Amino acid sequence: MEVTAFRVVRHTRQFDAMLTFYRDVLEMRAVQSWKRPGNVGALLSPSRAVGQAMIELLDLKERTTRKGRPANVELSLEVRGVDAWHDRLKRQGVRIVDALEDKPWGHRAFAIEDPDGMQISLYEVI
Repeated sequence: MEVTAFRVVRHTRQFDAMLTFYRDVLEMRAVQSWKRPGNVGALLSPSRAVGQAMIELLDLKERTTRKGRPANVELSLEVRGVDAWHDRLKRQGVRIVDALEDKPWGHRAFAIEDPDGMQISLYEVI
């Protein structure tokens, strides 16, 4: 298999809040967005360093979805300056769900949640 792009697709009923969170809070670059009847979405790039990896947000509108938080899935982002990211997000009022600490596997990390409750870990290799 030759994978040429990688996307994490986030279906949501809170499209505007999710777009604001990923674009403005996590500072991901909006690559593309669209608003067509029955089809609203956006593609966001975490960084140029990860090439064709994208977060795709899709507005569910009235479509049926599972209730509750996303289970058994987590977004993990390796960043430069994890301490600065921790402090910045905390100042912005983003709730830290897993404290900033050195992990036994060699990462300094903390975790937050997106507006739909999916956990996002930010880490830096020690």
